[in-house]
Amino acid sequence: MISALPRSLVFVLLLGGAVCAQAASPEPAALQARDPDGDEVQETASGLIWARCAEGMRWSGKHCLDRPVLLTRAEAMQRATERQRESGLAWRLPTAKELQRLVKLNRQDEGLDPKLFPDAPLGWHWSSTTRTNGQSVNAYRYDNISRGVSGESVNRLSFLQGWSVDLGTGEMNGEVAKKSQLPVRLVRNGR
Repeated sequence: MISALPRSLVFVLLLGGAVCAQAASPEPAALQARDPDGDEVQETASGLIWARCAEGMRWSGKHCLDRPVLLTRAEAMQRATERQRESGLAWRLPTAKELQRLVKLNRQDEGLDPKLFPDAPLGWHWSSTTRTNGQSVNAYRYDNISRGVSGESVNRLSFLQGWSVDLGTGEMNGEVAKKSQLPVRLVRNGR
């Protein structure tokens, strides 16, 4: 009888040789809508609050309408500042790790949960992360020499390149030209 129950819903107590099965309390959702028809989703563990729609899209109560606006990294930072000013809430561009975690918290095969983030554009999205390489560069390695990478050029690259995250796979890329136009999904601290 116990083996027929899903493993996630049962735990077994061994008391004096007797086996008793009890239903475990359900695991709390990693992400949940703050209001079923509202335009925000909250991460349970971190308290971060995510906009349900990418910038340029608007929430209808069930879907994100219109198309996401594509912005350069500077425009994305400006957009977060404008939204913060308009709403009075501290909206910001998420870090690359926060965006990556958003994809990993999803229990779907790929992308964001369509119930929480309907009509979400997949693909690369801007993050606030700017540092392209935190490690020192070995100027004597052939692959660095052939690409023209040195400690000095890495610092120049961080000025020209930023980090983006693919919201379909969770993959991060730190070599995206800041002039590239990508969608933006904003976040704010909820606690």
